[in-house]
Amino acid sequence: MHHGLVLDLLQQLATYVSHAEPGCSERLSPAETEAPREPASVQSEFVLGVREEVRHSRALLDLLGGPGGPVHDRRDGAWNVARVTDDEAVITYDLVEPWPYAARVTHVVALTPDSLSLTMAVETYEDSFPAQIGWHPWFNRNLGGEGAQDARLDFTPAWQEERGDDHLPTGNRIEPKPGPWDDCFGMPGGVDVTLTWPGQLELKVASREEWVVVYDEQEAAVCVEPQTGPPNGLNTLPRLVTPLEPLEATTVWSWRRL
Repeated sequence: MHHGLVLDLLQQLATYVSHAEPGCSERLSPAETEAPREPASVQSEFVLGVREEVRHSRALLDLLGGPGGPVHDRRDGAWNVARVTDDEAVITYDLVEPWPYAARVTHVVALTPDSLSLTMAVETYEDSFPAQIGWHPWFNRNLGGEGAQDARLDFTPAWQEERGDDHLPTGNRIEPKPGPWDDCFGMPGGVDVTLTWPGQLELKVASREEWVVVYDEQEAAVCVEPQTGPPNGLNTLPRLVTPLEPLEATTVWSWRRL
């Protein structure tokens, strides 16, 4: 595998997932990694960073691009490549103004023929601050091809976070409701979600974290988003990043052809 391919996976994972031959980890060509970025025409799109949903800080809202928005990767600067091997990449990003706290985000991407492990950490050596980590992949609802069927979503959450008029959780936990969803669910045993494209592909999204946002309101795409807290968790369930305790999370995606 070329070193650049591991980094390309940050934005083109599912192109690999849906086209890789069994047991092969170097399927993508340069042409395949230059596919259009619209959600309807790519299988996966990453929005990586410290995931924040906040309502009260003007500086943070300016940085996040509006109420409820996450800090997207490379929002105000470039990721630095710390290490690249045939099957792993380590990239870092130092948070910059107007982000009000000094911190570094490290992301480790490790690839095997049938899985992808993503580990992200936020650390600081200065003032402590609340943060959340999450991944925001988009998957094509339909992979195309003769007789292709739409993706089926299978998961068993313990609860659903009640959503307010502002699309943020109210703090009440309710019984999971049928979709379509733009909602956060609780899985105290760890995130465990399966996407199945019948006759084509099965993809499992797993994490030790207990929150997952599921979004399937658009016709073209399905999103499964493991994260370390619910939306607006900075206000309702803050987890502090301190000089002695960084915040770290991992999600593992595994797949098999059907």
